[in-house]
Amino acid sequence: MTPSGVVGGGQIGYNYQITPMFVAGIEADIQAADMGSTVKYATANLSGNGYTAINNAKNVDWFGTARARIGVVVPGYSNFLVYGTGGFAYGYVNNTVGVGTTLTTINPVAGVSGSSTSGNTQVGWTAGGGIEWSPQTFPAWSAKIEYLYTDLGSTNQAIYATYAAPGQGSFGGNHQSPTQFNVVRAGLNWHFNPFVGEPIVAKY
Repeated sequence: MTPSGVVGGGQIGYNYQITPMFVAGIEADIQAADMGSTVKYATANLSGNGYTAINNAKNVDWFGTARARIGVVVPGYSNFLVYGTGGFAYGYVNNTVGVGTTLTTINPVAGVSGSSTSGNTQVGWTAGGGIEWSPQTFPAWSAKIEYLYTDLGSTNQAIYATYAAPGQGSFGGNHQSPTQFNVVRAGLNWHFNPFVGEPIVAKY
């Protein structure tokens, strides 16, 4: 399931111009997020005895990355940089799973229901790229548009469910749900130069 929503945060990094054409650096960022998704589906039981419905709601509260970056200055346009980036990602994921099963051949009809909620910091990876532009009249500033694909792994969640009909007992199960999302973001960077090279502080 792919969460959707908005993000906002900050970034810091260090870039070094290896040659007039190539730039390399490292970046780290963290942002609050309002991203969520809900999936509902039902399937027939393997025995043909009724069906099972599952509801899965997921939210990403915040996430961050630590990445390497390498870019190429566009020939003839020294203030344009095209770059690729990738590295480590982490974020806080809330996940709620509800399950309900109806067994139609049992009299009275036996319904099974249960739910489970978890919230954990998950880790994974991210990769993407972007374009950065610095106006010649304000070389200490730059603007960028960036795309990142982020994979925070899967949430494995135990579900404990009980039968509504007396004497039918209970059962336990496991639900696995991946957290993967795409982010397109705009950034405004301020460059300063206390050493050789230019660290970057950004807000977007």
